[in-house]
Amino acid sequence: MTLPPKEHIHPDYIGMMLNHYQWLCMKPRMIGHVSDLLMCIRARVFSELDPKRPGKRKMNMYSSGKSGHETIQSLLASDRGRFEKEYLVEYKGMTGSVDVYDKRLNIPIEFKTPRSSGLIREAYDYNVIQIKTYMSMLGASCGIIIYQLIANKDKDEETDYQGFWIHMTTKEHLEHLELMLARLENLETAIAVEEPAIADAVYDNPKLKWLCNGCPYLEPCQQMR
Repeated sequence: MTLPPKEHIHPDYIGMMLNHYQWLCMKPRMIGHVSDLLMCIRARVFSELDPKRPGKRKMNMYSSGKSGHETIQSLLASDRGRFEKEYLVEYKGMTGSVDVYDKRLNIPIEFKTPRSSGLIREAYDYNVIQIKTYMSMLGASCGIIIYQLIANKDKDEETDYQGFWIHMTTKEHLEHLELMLARLENLETAIAVEEPAIADAVYDNPKLKWLCNGCPYLEPCQQMR
């Protein structure tokens, strides 16, 4: 029996996965999704003007997070009459998709899978901004962020999932939407004039400056400060 060439015996499947992931990431993206406005707007401008191919670390985070995310979504959204997955919302050019929407009670639900091994004492700011944006778009008085602690070292299994309820008034809805629209305008303007320097950055934000670690645009960003 004739054996196929060696390269056919040991194909680079991981490389194939990475190539496809890079293709997904390099596809043109619509500007204005809520996720564009939660972290570093300057980095988002850079990524639009000078896109970088992601590596295996990012693919690892994407694939592990997505698989867990979709599983817990499906567990809750099995009641299709009440819940809807990836519920689309829009407001004045700003778009988003709620992980699971409780149609009966008008409650947006967001699932997160942080890799922290410790308990979460309070919801992360950028997660709160996201859920508040969805609440404001839906006119919802409350929403919840549910964290699945995939690396939890606490012996009490009850801590594997932590939920944080967020409440807002109608006045707070309007104020929050104005804030998010200002961020969107900042992003769109910086991209339109091809000037990342005018986009808001997070290097002086104590809760978000960790994003600078490993940022592919750190050097040009530092030159703008």
